[in-house]
Amino acid sequence: MQRKNETYFIFEELRNANPMVLHRFIDLKLIDGFFSKYKISGRITKAVILYEKETNFIFLQPNEFDAVAQSITDIFINDTERAWSINEEIISNAKILIEANAGSLEEILQYNGSSAQTLLSIWKEMEERYADLFKFTWIHNALDFKDNLFTAHIFNFLFEFIKSNDISLDQNKSFVTLTTPEDKKTYFVQFENELKSIKKIAEARGIHSVEKVSADNQISEAVRDITEHYGWLGFGFDGPPWSESHVLDMMLNNVSDTDESRNPLIDRGELLQKLNMGKRYERIFELARKVIEGTELRKEAMFNYYYVLDALFEKLSLILDIPKKYLRYVYPEEISLLDKSMAEILQQREIYHLDIETFSSSDKMLGSEAKKFFDNLIIKISNDFDGKKLTGQTAYPGRVRGKVKIVNEKSDIAKVEDREILVSIATNPELIGAMKKASAFVTDRGGITCHAAIVSRELQIPCIVGTNIATQVLKDGDMVEVDADNGIVRIINRNERL
Repeated sequence: MQRKNETYFIFEELRNANPMVLHRFIDLKLIDGFFSKYKISGRITKAVILYEKETNFIFLQPNEFDAVAQSITDIFINDTERAWSINEEIISNAKILIEANAGSLEEILQYNGSSAQTLLSIWKEMEERYADLFKFTWIHNALDFKDNLFTAHIFNFLFEFIKSNDISLDQNKSFVTLTTPEDKKTYFVQFENELKSIKKIAEARGIHSVEKVSADNQISEAVRDITEHYGWLGFGFDGPPWSESHVLDMMLNNVSDTDESRNPLIDRGELLQKLNMGKRYERIFELARKVIEGTELRKEAMFNYYYVLDALFEKLSLILDIPKKYLRYVYPEEISLLDKSMAEILQQREIYHLDIETFSSSDKMLGSEAKKFFDNLIIKISNDFDGKKLTGQTAYPGRVRGKVKIVNEKSDIAKVEDREILVSIATNPELIGAMKKASAFVTDRGGITCHAAIVSRELQIPCIVGTNIATQVLKDGDMVEVDADNGIVRIINRNERL
């Protein structure tokens, strides 16, 4: 099964992600058809996902991924109208999926029967709709994972353009200005705008505490309604969704209008006029801003799907007498066949298993067989570190010092204190509570379209992404300086107590 000289790299590490859902990322026949439809050259012939203790690792062969990533990046650099069309399709599909999921959720909640087949049919329909969107994950990941080709290209262009034309501009601030969307039409933006409106009404009535909100029926009902409509945004990979008390806390403590007085960015109109870089690259930077919106909507649709799927699992678990957490380990081709007899194998999958995909086979390995196979994989680890500093891409400028806190999952949020440096493999919406406390973000993975980069612009917090190794070399309590003006993280003192 394993050929000699096969080398893999860790494409992504995810905590508490749904294995059945991630499987679609390496469904090679589905992906090959997708590449063919959009005239993307290159091919993924083999992929492996490891599931161990609720952590998921996706392994790809670097030469194959690089070829695909280069092809997709070339489209976005050299054929911007085609790329624009692809991104608009992502946005459209994400909205369609969320609307369809609302109908599925209603069916699930109204179902009171004792037959699993009705729920399995709903699941199958949901999964097929989801697959139509999830294949587009390859677009965004190819642009801004591993070597961050798209981000690197447009940043290097801007750097050389400013330098060669002797223009007096800060390249990092100019880059962030050109890649920061002004009017994103995402569900989270809608949520925040509605919450701000409720807060303004509450403040006009002198309401600044939970007790006073509880005493005002109109404000209480408004918070209840917005929670019901948008609570799923907080579900992430494994829930729970935002509660009414959580949304109320966000309204009272975390939602406010942006303070433009401390915004270090440059006026975009003035910047474009000063640069005068031509219509081609102006359009590419406009596309970059639109890709960020597409990335956010696609992720929102993913989390909405997980939220609805959780409601389905709740009922299916009772009917089949299978613990809900094990249903995450059912693969698409097994949905129609699912019954109580699969409980034992699903339990084993939760502990440790591999999903190995080629064009001719789809293998799920368990236990010692899986460990033996994995131990024989040749995995390339990037670790270019001099012991003193890390480098990455500036997502939002600024310079701060603080103590490191490693945050990769919800259970890490509680340990973050105000003004600490949040370091993560890659952030996601379920970590927003910790992110709003932090004074800076540093991530292993991602470019300008990643979640940390997007949130840093919204919160105006210094951010460096794509360091590759931050979570490997930094520990809780380390004192660092995040110099996001230059894309450098300097280690000041180590926390020797760890």
